[in-house]
Amino acid sequence: MNEIDAALVSRLEGDEENLMALIKGVWNTRAPDDATYPLLLFQLVSGDADAYTLGQRVSSSMTYQFRIVDEQTPTTISFTEIKTAIARVDVLLTDFAMTVSPKTLWKMRRERPARQWADQVANIVYVNVLAEFAIEVA
Repeated sequence: MNEIDAALVSRLEGDEENLMALIKGVWNTRAPDDATYPLLLFQLVSGDADAYTLGQRVSSSMTYQFRIVDEQTPTTISFTEIKTAIARVDVLLTDFAMTVSPKTLWKMRRERPARQWADQVANIVYVNVLAEFAIEVA
């Protein structure tokens, strides 16, 4: 896990009274097989936009996805709690100032509105809500 990932986990898990009251854990890319739902998965989806001035790299742009997943039965599908959780992620991360040596994050904003969907595997429905955030580090 890199410094940005570690700072994101610390920020999200540190919100014990709000976010962590709604979810059971935060994982980068993949949760363990025995993870308890609902949970938050996040991952870097792009990180290839660098800005240069006078031949020097002055900033890097990345896009991270944050997804809340819950396990439900086909008769009880509800997005209410996970939408509340992703809204809390939005509050925690918008304009979050973090330092990852030797750089300073100077912009973190939601890039796209949250979207939701459900996947069914046998008699289990996995409801998802996902938001993408742009991060710029200088």
